[in-house]
Amino acid sequence: MFRHRGVGAAGVIALVLLAAACSSSSGKSEGSTTTTTSGTGATAGPGGSTPGVTVTLPSGTPVTLPDGTPATVPAGVTVVTRPNGTPVTNPGGSLVTTPATTPSGGTTAPAPMRWKLALDFRTHPDKNPFASYSGGAPVWTLMQSASLQPGNYTKLGAYAPSYAAGLAAWHGTNQACGGLPAVGVAILGPARVCNNATVNPQVAFLIPDASHLAVVAWKSPVTSNIAISAGLAELANPACGDGVAYTIDRDTTTLTQGTLPTGGSKELAVVRTHVSAGQTVYFTVGPGASGNADCDATQLAVTIDTV
Repeated sequence: MFRHRGVGAAGVIALVLLAAACSSSSGKSEGSTTTTTSGTGATAGPGGSTPGVTVTLPSGTPVTLPDGTPATVPAGVTVVTRPNGTPVTNPGGSLVTTPATTPSGGTTAPAPMRWKLALDFRTHPDKNPFASYSGGAPVWTLMQSASLQPGNYTKLGAYAPSYAAGLAAWHGTNQACGGLPAVGVAILGPARVCNNATVNPQVAFLIPDASHLAVVAWKSPVTSNIAISAGLAELANPACGDGVAYTIDRDTTTLTQGTLPTGGSKELAVVRTHVSAGQTVYFTVGPGASGNADCDATQLAVTIDTV
């Protein structure tokens, strides 16, 4: 891809990126300029024989130095060229170069990625697991625990497109409240779930029961540092139940945990951690300290960004 910059002192008006690290022996970039990789760490100059990136003209013809050897440059620099694509050389025949605009090695930083639980869920309400709203491989799974202890999670198997008016949810076999544990989302909102708890469409809701946690799992498709932004709100009125307990875990490591009183809400501090592709972050909601599972519908907002 051509990038232009004025070079008035040399009478040259453009810079063209002719050297970049490639993953194969040859490749074609925009503007028909090609580069051929035969190694790394080369120098450019008369008799330069250290392997590196071979410079070619827009026609694909390799550039040779006065002694006939191919012109090569390290992957971290670009070659100064004339508007016709001919490289500029110093009086001794070596190439005139300038630092590349990409990091050393010719690579670029990956584009940041984002996942938003409620948005992704609303885009694929009948899927479990499901992908980001923009597509790709499934990353979110809606689950329950085998007990009130973290771990030993299984996927919720029943889907209710009308769990309540305006709500879709995946749920377990407990028949209370339309099926518990449950993880759902407002398709048309705000909408009311059991015990008249109001669910907003910008968030998901989790409802545990007396013996199972409600769980959302995010399986990382990348190896990266991530930032997890989350907020919770227990939806019952203060006269019902004893609040809820929550955790955010990376595999078996707890990243943060806490409790919410009945009717309480909390925006959590951003959690920053590193994940490898295939590692899973779990968000769990369970009954409060006394084990009372009445009125435990809890809103959960989650955004995960690569950083």
